[in-house]
Amino acid sequence: MAHFTRFVSFEDKFNTNLFTFILPSTYLLGTEEKLTTREFLCRNIPFVLTFVKNGDQLNAFLLHRSRDIETLEMTLDLSVTLLCREHFTRNESFTEKNCKFTNKVTLHGRKSFTSINRLCSVDFMDERGNIQCELEIKNLIVSYITEIQLPPQLINTQYTHVVQSTTNRQPLDAKIETPLFYYSNYEWCVVIQPKLDSVGQVGHFRMFIQRLTPCDHSVKLTYRI
Repeated sequence: MAHFTRFVSFEDKFNTNLFTFILPSTYLLGTEEKLTTREFLCRNIPFVLTFVKNGDQLNAFLLHRSRDIETLEMTLDLSVTLLCREHFTRNESFTEKNCKFTNKVTLHGRKSFTSINRLCSVDFMDERGNIQCELEIKNLIVSYITEIQLPPQLINTQYTHVVQSTTNRQPLDAKIETPLFYYSNYEWCVVIQPKLDSVGQVGHFRMFIQRLTPCDHSVKLTYRI
């Protein structure tokens, strides 16, 4: 596994996120064909960075991982850089712009990124034979769509009086929570709060989303119902 060593978030207009990994010499000099980083989050979206050998060539791909089962789309700019210890102008790097990820397209990257023989030199390897890799993600925009089944009593307020006995009847303005759904590795639901008019009938609804999964930081998002 490629070791994760550093994360830096820049407050620039591109919302740049920089991740640093160490590629071990055991992979570069060994027979194992595939190397994957541990899962990491960028703006609460899970990713892994994967390297695949193809003869003397090294392929590099950013793979999106998520529990989302509905429609998720996102676009981003990515760049992968293998740092040359002698001088930054000799770094091996590539950039992909406007990469679109969906539930069907889960990876983007570059085949035949660089030569393994070139990497196995003192220019790139440190004293332990490891190589430092930087992944940069910019302009990440996420769009997620899910369909939610509304309870019958919201569609026909008479439904409640038909199917419920008088003793078990729920108030017309009782708060309703929809089944949970997954977004950005968190569980969410839509909360619907009916509001009664002057004669005690449902006049309008107040709807908002609620995060069910606890965490120690806030999540900023924009949503439309």
